[in-house]
Amino acid sequence: MRHIFTTTRNSWLMQGLREALQEDGTEVRVYSVESAGELLCAAGPRLPPDSVLLPVFPDNHPVDCLRS
Repeated sequence: MRHIFTTTRNSWLMQGLREALQEDGTEVRVYSVESAGELLCAAGPRLPPDSVLLPVFPDNHPVDCLRS
């Protein structure tokens, strides 16, 4: 299981990411977090195994999120 932590709240972007990774046969869960800093402080110096931190910005512009 791969865990993707992202700073976006855009449900379309999160679903697209989830489906793109599942097409590759990867079992994935996508979580939205307030900020990357808060996640790293809560998790300590490292993320759980098989995790990816995907910060996106600016959150209210989906096209710019995809480019980031």
